Amino acid sequence: MQRVTSFILAVLIFASVVASAIFVVRQVRKEDSSSTVDSSQTSDQSNTQEEAVNPNALKGKPLSNFTPTTDRVSEVKTEDLVVGTGAEVTSADQTVTADYTGARVADGVVFESSKDSGSPFTAQLTQLIKGWQTGMIGMKVGGTRRLIIPAAQAYGDDASTGRPTSDLVFDIELKAVK
Repeated sequence: MQRVTSFILAVLIFASVVASAIFVVRQVRKEDSSSTVDSSQTSDQSNTQEEAVNPNALKGKPLSNFTPTTDRVSEVKTEDLVVGTGAEVTSADQTVTADYTGARVADGVVFESSKDSGSPFTAQLTQLIKGWQTGMIGMKVGGTRRLIIPAAQAYGDDASTGRPTSDLVFDIELKAVK
């Protein structure tokens, strides 16, 4: 009888340890997903909450000083709105820190902006869309560049990403490059 009791006690302890581990893993994942910079993973509910907190949110508003066009974009086009004076992006292997605002070319409506979150993002350029990888070469810290990118070099035509499947325009303010 004592062996059965010991066995049951061991099983209960094992089950509680497993349950605790599962709880901890879920909490860590929850914290990681809430601190992710990638706004494509942000739910509509949190966007609504963010807009309530930030009444100056850019999402859903027209991109400043941009005239929408229905003309198809065939290649990445760049325009320096402000020429930077700092370090230059010379390779797609570099890591950039930037603020950005992205809109659809056809209607000029902003679909996301790092400015809405209140902080710039940092990423290796090779981890970003192709249009950014080519369009940021030659850009200098302190500058603002407008990139007009064909859909094929942006998010493509995969609607499951939750991102626009059209030609896009991004205004990028380069904060740092490494």
